[in-house]
Amino acid sequence: MSDDKLTLIFQEFSDDLLNNAVVYDHDVEAIWLGKMEILKLGKCNLQHLIPFSILLLLKNLKELEVRDSATEVIFYIKEDTLIRESTSQLKKLTLQGLPRLRDVWEKNSHRHRMFGNLQEVFISDCKNLRTLFPASLAKNLQKLEKLEIKSCHKLQEIVEQEEGTTANEQEKFVFPRLVKLNLCHLTKLTCFYPQTFTLECPILNSLYVSYCHKLELFQSARPTGEGEGGGTSIIRRPVISNLKVISNLKELCLDWKHILVLSFRFESEQFKDGLKDLKHISLSFFDTDENEKPMLPIEMLQKAPNLTEMSMDYCGNPKIVEKDVLGTSSILTLNDVWKHQFIEDESEEDDSLLNEFCRKILKLEVLQCPFLTTLVHSTSMVSFFCLKEVSISNCLKLEYLFTSSVAKILMNLEKITVKGCESVKEILVKEGETTPEVCIYGTAAI
Repeated sequence: MSDDKLTLIFQEFSDDLLNNAVVYDHDVEAIWLGKMEILKLGKCNLQHLIPFSILLLLKNLKELEVRDSATEVIFYIKEDTLIRESTSQLKKLTLQGLPRLRDVWEKNSHRHRMFGNLQEVFISDCKNLRTLFPASLAKNLQKLEKLEIKSCHKLQEIVEQEEGTTANEQEKFVFPRLVKLNLCHLTKLTCFYPQTFTLECPILNSLYVSYCHKLELFQSARPTGEGEGGGTSIIRRPVISNLKVISNLKELCLDWKHILVLSFRFESEQFKDGLKDLKHISLSFFDTDENEKPMLPIEMLQKAPNLTEMSMDYCGNPKIVEKDVLGTSSILTLNDVWKHQFIEDESEEDDSLLNEFCRKILKLEVLQCPFLTTLVHSTSMVSFFCLKEVSISNCLKLEYLFTSSVAKILMNLEKITVKGCESVKEILVKEGETTPEVCIYGTAAI
């Protein structure tokens, strides 16, 4: 280990370890902690993990990772006018599996602003956490590039309103370097900030929001029970009120609720910027009715002329209704499209919309489709003429991939991958014969 970079990993320790480590020789302590750049902690019983006095000594700490611990507060910062002002060099913060965590930063401290060098924040499985950033810190995160929050089931707000701010005071949050925002499985999350605010992310290129059913992402909402009986009501602002925030996206993943709202806004508003840079879109239909045939969001897809990859998750029976929404898509992923036994075209026309779409596909991925028995039925009009790669996994009823008549047109197929499909007997079968025909068309490799 080099002298100019110190990485420290602690496993299974309590208050005594850290307290004793800073008592015996303060000169050694200052040198030792001052060189540390990466600190990884696991299975800790410290209620307050890093007090401000220790934080001052960690003057070169750039990465902090805390996992599987009983910690309640990460940074314990008390108001103390005798302690000098300082700026933390921390760039990456990872917190995972902290069931008792209630605050990352101790509340009501003006010293939150010292963390302005943060670039990446990853929070997951912190089931007691209700808010993440104090507003004073959020307004100072000018270098933040990635923010991912997953499976924090009590999280209600990403930015917390601090004492002393009024209901009519509008906050402005600007993240000039933020490129990725990922919010997943946050069942109680309702808003980004509880009062009036504006959000600017001029270079955001990846937005993933899934299983956040209470979150108002693109539309305002009035909190339930407020405004009744003549009382004052606060209308929650959506996370993204100005669509310019998403104009530079390259990746977009949304639930059905947010898909509908965004499509409506595209239809009703003049949005000249569009989604010209969007390459990958993932649409999750988890919260739709099982008998519903959700249509692809035409208004939204029409704004993405350079789309190359589309994923559809947890969908009973998706419907393609207009040819011009297909754009230049060449990769299609179907995940838990649970009503399909095979990819079929209900139309008898050779130039139908589904066939037009499938003809362009270069790569097809199929995951966890429980009733799929074959990819394409021999009587189907669907043609995967350009298909080069097929990947299928965890389709438990899949028996075979193609019939010989279908395989004859797959002259560009180069790679076939099949995993976790217990019922597969053969890759290719010949119509009218019980014995499988052993042949591979084109240059396909299995």
